[in-house]
Amino acid sequence: MDPVLALFKREQGVSLKPEFYEKWRRDAGGGGQGTPQQQYEALLQHFLVSDLGAAVEPFLHDSRRPQLPETMVLQIRDVSDTSHSLLSLVKHLETNPTQLPRGSLKWVMTDGQGELLVYELDRISALKLTTPFGAK
Repeated sequence: MDPVLALFKREQGVSLKPEFYEKWRRDAGGGGQGTPQQQYEALLQHFLVSDLGAAVEPFLHDSRRPQLPETMVLQIRDVSDTSHSLLSLVKHLETNPTQLPRGSLKWVMTDGQGELLVYELDRISALKLTTPFGAK
């Protein structure tokens, strides 16, 4: 296996689609420039702004793997606040348009093909109701 792909699989827990990797190597001049670690870091930056559907082999509904992997990368498809109704958020925005209250969040996440509902049990301060869709 290509050392950059092996490093990506080990660090990120997902397998890149061969066509995604080859296109990156062609378009970004990633092939053969720098150490495998430097190439991995450049590939990771490209991966983070790419759609998972185009980048990775789906793994959520893989019948050969009945359990979820320990490490995985998912992409946010939707988010909602389970502690506040839409009406209460709208009323809050009318009086304070610069700040949303933050309750417990629920995300719809994807591996590019399948979807998974994720509920926040402990607050993840880096993720907010306004975290952009597509974030990984």
